[in-house]
Amino acid sequence: MNSKQSLANKIHYETLAEAFRSGRESPQEASEWSVLTAEPGGVDYVETNVGDKTALWVQPKTAAKDRVMLYLHGGGYVGGSIWTHRKMVGHLAKAIGCYALLATYDYVFQSKFPRQIEQAVTAFEWLAEQGVAPKHTIAAGDSAGAGLIVAAAMKLRDAGRPLPAAILSISGWYDLSASGHSYESNREKDAFFQKASVDMLASQVLGGVDVRHPLASPIFADLKGLPPIYLQAGEDETLVDDSRALADRARAAGVEVRLDVFPGMLHSFQMMAGRAPEADDAIARLAQWVRPSLVWPQPRQYALKVRRSHDWQIETKMWQLKDMPERPTGLFDAQYRAFLETVWGVRAQLHRYCTRMTGSRLDGEDLMQETLFEAYTKIETLDDPRRLKPWLFRIAHNRCIDFVRRRHARERAESAYSDDIGVIAAEPATTDAHRAVERLVGHLPPKERACVLLKDVFDYSLEETAELVGSTVGGVKSALSRGRAKLAGLPAEPVGEPSRPLDPDTARLLQRYVDLFNRHDWDGVRGLTSADARLRVADCYDGLLRSSPYFVEYERNPETWTMELGTIDGEPVLLVLFQRGDQWQVAWPVRVHVAGRVIDRIEDYYACPWVVGNASESDLTLTPWPAVLGRA
Repeated sequence: MNSKQSLANKIHYETLAEAFRSGRESPQEASEWSVLTAEPGGVDYVETNVGDKTALWVQPKTAAKDRVMLYLHGGGYVGGSIWTHRKMVGHLAKAIGCYALLATYDYVFQSKFPRQIEQAVTAFEWLAEQGVAPKHTIAAGDSAGAGLIVAAAMKLRDAGRPLPAAILSISGWYDLSASGHSYESNREKDAFFQKASVDMLASQVLGGVDVRHPLASPIFADLKGLPPIYLQAGEDETLVDDSRALADRARAAGVEVRLDVFPGMLHSFQMMAGRAPEADDAIARLAQWVRPSLVWPQPRQYALKVRRSHDWQIETKMWQLKDMPERPTGLFDAQYRAFLETVWGVRAQLHRYCTRMTGSRLDGEDLMQETLFEAYTKIETLDDPRRLKPWLFRIAHNRCIDFVRRRHARERAESAYSDDIGVIAAEPATTDAHRAVERLVGHLPPKERACVLLKDVFDYSLEETAELVGSTVGGVKSALSRGRAKLAGLPAEPVGEPSRPLDPDTARLLQRYVDLFNRHDWDGVRGLTSADARLRVADCYDGLLRSSPYFVEYERNPETWTMELGTIDGEPVLLVLFQRGDQWQVAWPVRVHVAGRVIDRIEDYYACPWVVGNASESDLTLTPWPAVLGRA
């Protein structure tokens, strides 16, 4: 079911159509296209001149300056401008991580075909003159602008000029003969783009030129040699067959093509970016598809390709790279995901270590994610790739110690000891006792905890343990002896972590969130979150909730799932369960942070199977409603 927010696009076109039929001027709030789009935030806009036209640089603050999207706005050659489209292009450029040049062209009352195509070619040439390499340029447009982009690419191809790396198309107008069947099949759904009005507009644009001219209607052109094309269209728009026909024509010419048709959507629905989840999903798909085409700089000096073998030994391969990017934000790019893939074999152990150091599976996962971010940005400092695993453990250890110190946990106990205390004889844990030791170490001060984990659970040598914790072999022996002696006096199994009850207002808010989530009422769920709520999905996304395809991904999941209140390590969380036969199985937890009676942060651990994979029934439970409130 389409969101309530997506109705704004339909109302916009219906209002324009009614005004057009009646001859009345449409209300400004309805006719102004840009009101559909939310401000993207973190984007600067700078005017410039391209040929004889004013253009707009769209500059996300965290984007690469030498990767540029040339965007031509739509509007049927009678409307649209750099100002109607600046916010939507801002969302798209920000999602891709590039700058954008939002260019314009003559309206139909200023000049006729093919003047507009010449102006599009001029924009491409102007970018090259500014030093932007064609291989670092992508071309994009909507409606008439999408048609101009494809026509300009054909002109460049025919002239033997370099082409952009890829083309993005939104509801492209590719057939000025209006021959698509969707003009009839969607006639009742699309109030504005009726065949008669499109025919009249095409005649004004062409001024007597054949409507089947290949530059005017690319569905009749030879598309051989064009760069990869990603087309998006709304299922309910009358122009949808234009995109389908172009996709078929391009594939027949050997061009790489992707076509996505969005159910229930109308023309250029991406203009609702930042307000409607369907638009945000479309923007995210465009960005994810096109990023690899821009030939991004790779991490500096070294990257590691890691394979896990049966004995947990790590084999590595190195190759030269350069220009390490900053910490990934928004949808994580292919480069960072590739790094995560290389260290996959170490992550479960890293999580176990961080979990036992912090006493929480979720805090442990958060610290492991921070460890991987730090490693990603410092990979050039690793001289020997065979040392990857202890290097990651060293980073994780330092972060765990900082975390524990920030909590002021066991500071007094830790300060009561020093490295030069005499060794107390104590036997290390046997292999069969590893799991018990792992669960009990939470009773120890941080240094003893780390030494016992590294030596007795993860089988590091005394020398390796000393290097990881920043101590000497003698200091490690002392810490081990103290820790082992304390563990010997503890019960075989620790007392289970008691569930921490929520205050009634927070409990009711979370229950409301769960109820709406299970009903797929995404508008209702959004109503429980703050305007600047943050979202982190492990391995995928870190940024504003409103800029993410988060709810769309749950909606599209083909499996049967539900969400329930629960606890993990005594902490109230939300648990996502999937149906397996006649049983419901916990798949992953979700942390929801509440401030001022609204949800201001969501942390989804769906890509972290180790978080629940080793949890016992006492660690991971569904929580009845009275227990959430701390009542029996």
